[in-house]
Amino acid sequence: LVARAVNPDLFIVARASEPGSDQRLLHAGANRVVSPFVSSGRHMALVAMRPRVDDVVELETTDAASMKLEEVRVEPGSPLDGKTVGDAMGSTPVLAVRHAGGQIAPNPPSELQLRQGDLVLLLGEEELASVRRSPAAPED
Repeated sequence: LVARAVNPDLFIVARASEPGSDQRLLHAGANRVVSPFVSSGRHMALVAMRPRVDDVVELETTDAASMKLEEVRVEPGSPLDGKTVGDAMGSTPVLAVRHAGGQIAPNPPSELQLRQGDLVLLLGEEELASVRRSPAAPED
């Protein structure tokens, strides 16, 4: 709560140490709650059911990985607002777009139009650097 008072725009991630504490932490001001028990259970199920998919998911967590995941939010006034995925991101692999209303478009077509509030999930390394340098990219 103190952090929220100092910076109302701060994104707060809280750790749920016991079942049922998620709602209390969200009510206290956390934006996202992570339960290590739930996360571990999901990860174990993923490894058991699709071991090769887990290898790809691990890309983000290894230091030697050349591939990175990146989020780009379409902010108010962003030059990305109104552009298509293809025009805005070029050859950068776009994994998904989460629209402001919460709908998710996995593997979006290049014709999908971006709007304010959308969140674009990208994969790459060199490609991400070019998106950050692009005039279409929002300023940091």
